[in-house]
Amino acid sequence: MIKISSWICGTCLIVWIIFLGIGSVFVGPPPPEDWGIISIITAGIAIGSFVLSYLGGHIIRENKGALRLGVLISVLWVVGSFVALEPYNRYMNWTEFLWIGIIPVISYLGILWVISGFLSKKKKMEDS
Repeated sequence: MIKISSWICGTCLIVWIIFLGIGSVFVGPPPPEDWGIISIITAGIAIGSFVLSYLGGHIIRENKGALRLGVLISVLWVVGSFVALEPYNRYMNWTEFLWIGIIPVISYLGILWVISGFLSKKKKMEDS
């Protein structure tokens, strides 16, 4: 499971680097004061994608503790995004909150739900 999590982490980092490169071509290179936040986001993407994919492997294998931890992390992510982005102050922040806070959680839990459904159907077919 660590090997798969590492591949997912690497893929996320490659996509992030491509995104930064495309942004640099169209908008220009980021100013020096933005490099700190860019490095924090890069580390967050690496650690977050690895941990979530590793946790997802345990959730798919029907580990109830991992499922509860995944739900707790998802709730904390949404609440943290709500507090950090303050979507109630400005209209445009609701769009950011949707893209940063809600869609990643729905995508993550939805993908795990579909994969676990396929695996449980396969397991039922093998048992009969």
